[in-house]
Amino acid sequence: MKSNKKTDTRRCPIDPENLFNLREIVKNVKPLNDFIGDIAQFSLVIDTNYIIGDLIWLTKKRKYPTAKTEVQECILAGTFIVFCTKTVIDEVNEKLAVVANKHGISINLIRKEWELYQSMLRVKQPDNEITDKYNNGVDPDDAPTLALAEQLSAEGILSKDRHINMMGGKTISFDFCASARDYSRKATISVTLRIGGMYSVVIGVKLFKGLYSFIKSIAAWIEGLPNWAKILLIAGILIAFFLAKFREYIFNIINKLISIIKESFPSIFEVLNQIIIILKENEPVAPIIN
Repeated sequence: MKSNKKTDTRRCPIDPENLFNLREIVKNVKPLNDFIGDIAQFSLVIDTNYIIGDLIWLTKKRKYPTAKTEVQECILAGTFIVFCTKTVIDEVNEKLAVVANKHGISINLIRKEWELYQSMLRVKQPDNEITDKYNNGVDPDDAPTLALAEQLSAEGILSKDRHINMMGGKTISFDFCASARDYSRKATISVTLRIGGMYSVVIGVKLFKGLYSFIKSIAAWIEGLPNWAKILLIAGILIAFFLAKFREYIFNIINKLISIIKESFPSIFEVLNQIIIILKENEPVAPIIN
């Protein structure tokens, strides 16, 4: 496994936390769901040693106070749903003072980070019957975590403990977490642009339909007029057209509209081209658990 490397989330062009809300929009709006598809999400269980490692990084190694670990960022983006047992919570609480003393970390600081980290986790105890299956393994202390992963049908366990694999569990690599973080960032950009693009098209079509309906209604209204009224209407339009000031006013409006359209099209195509480039650069590829 490679080193557990975390990066500063401020370098993201869009906050990945926005993906959490975008998921709900895509999930609940069928046209968007059909257009964008499912956004990857993984159910995981976390072990004590992994949490301790993240807390050490958060309190001692990170360069920026806004930076988060891969796991935190993926939880906030909704890419990870992370569970743990009550046993793991108790173990972390018991070890905080020892870890702080060993690494020269302020106990108040590490407790503060742990409080924030803990708020992102979903605490659940596994069934005793499932836990009993793992109690005779090489490390019975890992039994509840393994049992919870099985009970939830989790994709894997966030742990550095080699006993997890030896007892039939599946540990998640740091590389996977880094890939999931990158996926979250790219998905945030891609989904944001796709939703915005789709609604722009929808609004444009509605405006066109509205204009078309308006023209049709005017035409229908004219068609319903008696012949004498139609003659008067045409005569009025012709008289107005032949008046120099009115004619000049109409031509000025038409010329301005043409000018705006001509000036806008290059800009529109340039923006569309930039969007296409951004979408290609940020095409999210869901990470795969090996």
